[in-house]
Amino acid sequence: MLWQVQYRVYDRVAKWRDKGILETLFQALSQDADRETISIDSTSIKVHQSANGGQKKEDKAVGRSRSGLNTKIHTLVDALGNPLRFLLSPGNDHDAVHAVNLLKGMDLSGSMVLGGKAYGTKNIRNYIISMDAGYVIPPKSNAIELWPTAFDLYKERHLVECFFQKLKWCRRIFMRYDKLDKSFLAFVYLGAILLLLK
Repeated sequence: MLWQVQYRVYDRVAKWRDKGILETLFQALSQDADRETISIDSTSIKVHQSANGGQKKEDKAVGRSRSGLNTKIHTLVDALGNPLRFLLSPGNDHDAVHAVNLLKGMDLSGSMVLGGKAYGTKNIRNYIISMDAGYVIPPKSNAIELWPTAFDLYKERHLVECFFQKLKWCRRIFMRYDKLDKSFLAFVYLGAILLLLK
């Protein structure tokens, strides 16, 4: 009896996923964002052995790192710590590889983008400037070209870390059990919706 109830719940979530209802709800809730600062970061999610199936040809956001199979959730949060956008990648991808794709289509004008040293590449900084925005990204210690960093504003980047900590309260997100990226991302949207409604 219990498995029938669980199947019905998952079946309903799968329908919402396929129709894009969860993503639409998330976008509607995150429209009224405070874009004074936008923090960018990623977090690694362990991939459960049950998620490591499917066809070998399938393009999945799963990669092998020193700690095993991982998926990365790349996220933007606003000045209040509310999520704006998500992107999945394999766990062994560098953060800077997906930064511009995550920022594309986002209204950055007048915003300050806060990011860790990993986001200090020239193409990311040039893209942010081209979108009429500023950035607070400290240079790496071995950087040839140095730029000033407002460390008092940089402290606000803790908001994205706090968001990840809240998101990982959901066990289904803390560890990836879903084989398909679209299923895992649907639960990420669902977790974000619950946090936005609090």
